[in-house]
Amino acid sequence: MKRVLATVLGAGLLLAGCGQNTPTATASPGAPVASYGDGLDHSWTASTAEGQRLYAALAQGLKAQDFNIGLSVTATSGWGPIELNTSNGETPAGDGKPITLNGKVYSTGLGLHANSEIHIHATNLETPACTRFQADVGLDDEVGDKGSVVFQVFADGVKLFDSGVMTGASATQHIDVGIGNKSDLRFVVTDAGDNDYYDHADWAGASLSCVAPISSGTVVAWGFNGYGQTTVPAGLTHVTAIAAGQYHNLVVTTDGTVRGWGDNTDGQLDIPADLTGVQAVSAGFDHSLALKNDGTVVAWGDNTFGQLNIPAGLAAVKAIAAGSVHNVALKTDGTVVGWGLNGQGDLNIPEGLTGVKAIAAGDFHTLALKGDGTVIGWGYDAFGAVTIPEGLINVTAISANGYHSLALKADGTVVAWGSNRFGESSVPNGLTNVVAISAGSDFSLALKMDGTVVGWGLNDSAGELNIPTDLTGVKAIAAGSFHSLALR
Repeated sequence: MKRVLATVLGAGLLLAGCGQNTPTATASPGAPVASYGDGLDHSWTASTAEGQRLYAALAQGLKAQDFNIGLSVTATSGWGPIELNTSNGETPAGDGKPITLNGKVYSTGLGLHANSEIHIHATNLETPACTRFQADVGLDDEVGDKGSVVFQVFADGVKLFDSGVMTGASATQHIDVGIGNKSDLRFVVTDAGDNDYYDHADWAGASLSCVAPISSGTVVAWGFNGYGQTTVPAGLTHVTAIAAGQYHNLVVTTDGTVRGWGDNTDGQLDIPADLTGVQAVSAGFDHSLALKNDGTVVAWGDNTFGQLNIPAGLAAVKAIAAGSVHNVALKTDGTVVGWGLNGQGDLNIPEGLTGVKAIAAGDFHTLALKGDGTVIGWGYDAFGAVTIPEGLINVTAISANGYHSLALKADGTVVAWGSNRFGESSVPNGLTNVVAISAGSDFSLALKMDGTVVGWGLNDSAGELNIPTDLTGVKAIAAGSFHSLALR
């Protein structure tokens, strides 16, 4: 079972002071040169963690950990760090401006400065296979008619695109090339062989379409086991996705079927016998959801509040989230649809909400992550679960459960808000390099880039935070009400 999704690589580049740079030698792909009139080198090279986080942030819809299995990502920029969804700006991080090409403003992108290269190398078959690259390219409007660059795209050493020399006066060029599942991709901007004055290059609104890997894994569980929810079925392997509900669990296997265990009081484990072609699952209190490869949704279990009443004609769905007794679905057009109980405004989706790339559902509240990295919330807010922290930006993933909410930022840090009765919103000091998050009822989990899991919040007799000491190599996490799952 595979799913085709899009990676957004858009970019806009601005550097107000770069016009004072001294001329540099011609840069060859993979060997950027930076020399500046102040005698200092302002070039930037991503660390391993920064490179992987950058690519994970660009991979909208794919799980961040899908890109950490045998994938090497390196990145360089001629002046300051590469910025996400803004221009490059000056030397500090986060100082970019809106991306603009010939009067058109782009909401997504990478801000970088010639000479620059983003190099993505897959080292095994369990990494995403990429098939197509599209982008608008040019010099950012902020340099006027100045600057001169060349955009190039390489796949396995073969040049797929060369823009020729572009200046600030050039028309925007559109790239649309087949990648052909190549394992080595390079996105290069050179200084056109003269100098790097005003070379503010834009990979604007770009998309790299990839197929998520099939990661055949096993499941580890811990926490409350009153309904057998942490007793993983013997011989369960080839798992690709996991979900934890109140007292039951669901998994998807490589053949596109669903298995479950734990509480079945309300039929939440009565998986339809003919259910196949599943790519994702989500578990509510006493009901279950499955998202099929054809973009349709299937539901079973308790229907007291209409949790199973999928809206007629619902299709083109790319993500699902089950709350306690309500559900939301994200469509490919970036809109959100909901059904079930609306007792606390859980389904009061803001009018006109579009551009959504991820969703999450708590007990009685809902979150939406927009393509610009901001978060919107609605529903029950007595504990502040939908009171989004002021200034929260650059978010790449969200999670909700109980009465609290989590956000993962592009820099690998976690932000939490809402109920903190048991410390569930008290993110451990110094927690970094996080690639995935999952909120439990009164506790929280984070998956780190090294494959280990960190937890905080309630840890009573149920053992919510009794993470196995030898647990490593984790690819995904799922927190239920009082128990948790890890896929490795």
